[in-house]
Amino acid sequence: MLFARQNHSCESALLPGDIFRVLLAAPPRAVGMRLLLCALLALLAPRAASKTVLDSKSVFKNIDADGDGAATHEELVGYLRDNKAEGFQARHDGVMDAQRRRIASLVNALDVDKDNHVSHGEFPGKASFADKATFDEADENKDGRLSAGEIITHQAGVHSPQVMMYRAALKVFGRADEDESGALTHAELEKHIGFFQQHTMHEEF
Repeated sequence: MLFARQNHSCESALLPGDIFRVLLAAPPRAVGMRLLLCALLALLAPRAASKTVLDSKSVFKNIDADGDGAATHEELVGYLRDNKAEGFQARHDGVMDAQRRRIASLVNALDVDKDNHVSHGEFPGKASFADKATFDEADENKDGRLSAGEIITHQAGVHSPQVMMYRAALKVFGRADEDESGALTHAELEKHIGFFQQHTMHEEF
């Protein structure tokens, strides 16, 4: 009999689908209450995701470059630059791939006179380029209108890996710097290590 040969327990790590295949293959009398309970637990309990939680002590030591026990925003940015540049570059590349497609559609939609450029007045009020300072910053040749290329170049700067690192560090400080001292202690980082891990290109949960 199937269940005489195999030891099925809740510790067997069967997937829910596997459990049901076992149940369907077994004679009704061979299905004990324990296996039914295991099947129910497999359905109701969320499967634990494979995750690696960072060692907060080791991470803090690497961030705290001067070893004074207080990790500053600048030290965190430096840590990300030295250890996570590849990840932030990959994120930048993904963002810019999406931006290029969006910008091409945007220019086509806003370009009323179809000259392949968008003037300041053609941007809707809520668009970032409706702000004259932002528009002028992106207008590289200062001709009073933006091409798709100029918009893409501007957005590449806005979403550069360096800017992303700076913003990620700000986000971490906004959550973890509980005493608003402008520096993180190891205790603060340890308490918020999950948030840090999710927002700094470390292995995600």
